[in-house]
Amino acid sequence: MINTLYKTFQRWSERGSVFIISDTHFEDADCKLMNPDWPSPEVQVKKIKELVHRNDTLIHLGDVGNPEYIKQIPGYKVLLLGNHDQSVKKFEPYFDEIYSGPLFIADRILLSHEPVYGLEQWCVNIHGHVNNGENTKTHINLASDVCGYTPVSLGKIIKEGLLSETKDIHRVTVDDAIYRKKTAWMKEYVYTVTMSFDEKKIEEDGRFTMKDVDYSLTKYFGQYEEIEKHESESSNTLEFGVKKHDDFGALRACVMNAYCGDAKPYFTELVFRHIDTGMYEDLLAGYRKAGM
Repeated sequence: MINTLYKTFQRWSERGSVFIISDTHFEDADCKLMNPDWPSPEVQVKKIKELVHRNDTLIHLGDVGNPEYIKQIPGYKVLLLGNHDQSVKKFEPYFDEIYSGPLFIADRILLSHEPVYGLEQWCVNIHGHVNNGENTKTHINLASDVCGYTPVSLGKIIKEGLLSETKDIHRVTVDDAIYRKKTAWMKEYVYTVTMSFDEKKIEEDGRFTMKDVDYSLTKYFGQYEEIEKHESESSNTLEFGVKKHDDFGALRACVMNAYCGDAKPYFTELVFRHIDTGMYEDLLAGYRKAGM
């Protein structure tokens, strides 16, 4: 069972494996123009039958060619119509399920005949159509000439890390909402400064505690009336808002002086933001690159 799939599609893997192929173009004479070594339908069917058995599911991503050859292939058969496939009615006698367009079969897996662009951050697109094409981390091209005229096991490529480069869109939505709530306070200020520390290493040092760091830096920034402390939800993070500051250089120098204190070795984050412009500056990386 492929648990990654939406429940309605998990039935495809209840009794066996799920294989995918596209662009078989059975008896299509133009194939020889694309590739003089394009195998005959009989050879292609033989290759498919070497992997796909009675309890398996074969998903064909379109451009079937002569559908009579599909009868020779065992298992449960699913079709996504390709641009050369004329109509659902023509293929109904040969396939158990037919879809006329792209199909999400899991949160991050999109099946289609032609490649779908613009969703690379959210999903992997398994497609065909692009003969002599290539694969990328988020576009898996299973046109038959690209995959060696051999169907690919969906379960196998999932186990091999198919989804490792994509984020769960539901998780991203939740994280984005949390971030917006967490940073809403910043809109009240012109600049903000965020400092985070390795609290465990501070405790191991033993000379002071995170509370001492908090007290020291709060007192230091407190001497500037335009700088206010924001109470962070995290014990190892300090956040400050700057209401108004005409001398940007002096403000950065103020932040640098705070960095150069006793807690300098334990910084894990030092970020400076200009709220109106959206400027985000990683001061910690800059300081350490400069050998500070």
